[in-house]
Amino acid sequence: MFKIDSENGTIVWENTLPAGGYASPCVGENIVFMPCGYTQLSGLSKSTGELLWNYDFGSRVRATPKFLSGKEKMALLGTGNKFFGIDESGVIVYKVNLDNGMLFGEPIVIEDSIYFLGGESE
Repeated sequence: MFKIDSENGTIVWENTLPAGGYASPCVGENIVFMPCGYTQLSGLSKSTGELLWNYDFGSRVRATPKFLSGKEKMALLGTGNKFFGIDESGVIVYKVNLDNGMLFGEPIVIEDSIYFLGGESE
């Protein structure tokens, strides 16, 4: 994981994280939410790159999280048949279980609604 200065191209910080994953980072106010290790989400300090916390969902993370910048200030992420809201300290704010569905792609937030692509699972 790298943070690069966009004005001069120099590396500001770098951090080695568990291999794997299918998604890009999501940047909050103070935290970079980085899917890694196939089933994990790590929280890194936006200013230093230090790993502050890591959460293992037990199922693959296949999409980039979406940062909700309202009063909630959390990342939204779907993995397997669960949808999570995770704050910048790594605390699960809420979890929604889907009985017969799998979530894919990045969530979209419009006004007070969250939209997510899902498919049936057997």
